[in-house]
Amino acid sequence: MVVKKNDWLFKYVGEYNGADKMMANNSALNEEVYLYDQKIDHSENDIKTNVAILIAADELCDKDLCTSIENYLLDNKKLLERCFVLIQNVASQFTQFNKLVRFCKIVIKRDPSIIFKADDFTEIKQEILLDILVKDKHSVKTNDIWDNLMKWSIAQSDELPSDITKWTQNDVSTFGTIIQPFIPYIRFENISTIDFVRKWKRVWDGIWRWES
Repeated sequence: MVVKKNDWLFKYVGEYNGADKMMANNSALNEEVYLYDQKIDHSENDIKTNVAILIAADELCDKDLCTSIENYLLDNKKLLERCFVLIQNVASQFTQFNKLVRFCKIVIKRDPSIIFKADDFTEIKQEILLDILVKDKHSVKTNDIWDNLMKWSIAQSDELPSDITKWTQNDVSTFGTIIQPFIPYIRFENISTIDFVRKWKRVWDGIWRWES
């Protein structure tokens, strides 16, 4: 039996240890997980797998499993904060996960810079990151924003060395292309001259030449 729902493909694959076993595959999430008609031990899975199972369970309207996974995830809030990009993305797309939605709102209100501290920060989508900068009410230091934008930009390209002192003019141009949409929303006047010279002058000079 194969069932197709939205981005998910569900397939019955037989019995396993006396329980019906179903494969759930989501090409968009690049995740393939297995569901059983018995209690799942969430501790055996990493956070991405548990999130994938949560979404798959929601597609199958399995409210008990959804509640079980949400509660399990929220028992380790520090882990959720480290993977905040993933969790916020899920909460924004699946507002029916009320507990995760509430968690994200509370964390962002408490610490608006949490997104920049997440281990998975570089996986954030450009449009979401841009929206954060547009809405930022001077709650995050400009230096921190720029540092993280550089880290994010480097992660978006296979060509950019992590050591900016090794960048060629082509690397600067590549960086300029990636960073350009964010430039209008960076408060450069808040960056000290010392920081400018010490950390970014060569890169900035390259961006200005690239834009002119």
